[in-house]
Amino acid sequence: MEDLLVGVQKVTLTALYISCGAAMYAWEALGKFFQTLSVPGHRMPLSATRIEKKPRRARKPRKMAVPILPIDGYDRLETGQVLERLAGLSEGELRLVRNYEASNRNRDEILRAIDRRLAGNN
Repeated sequence: MEDLLVGVQKVTLTALYISCGAAMYAWEALGKFFQTLSVPGHRMPLSATRIEKKPRRARKPRKMAVPILPIDGYDRLETGQVLERLAGLSEGELRLVRNYEASNRNRDEILRAIDRRLAGNN
């Protein structure tokens, strides 16, 4: 009985060894196949046959190019100071300041004041 178990064990190990060898042979053959698909004269490395997705880098948000604003030092001014300077601006200048304010500090009081002036200019 013991001889039978040893024989079965040997057959099992041999079958396992053969199947592993067959798998390695198939992997190598697959790599060679992919190399034949590459550009003539260029050998594709075996690692190139694996498709790996690389994580995408998060893009940095684009900053709006700073336009030349009709109010000097605009970014350093408090709300009240900006409101004082709106009086002498043309419609185009008001729109420029409004667009800049909306995409930067987005101060409601300034945006409403500009909207009132634009409604009155039309």
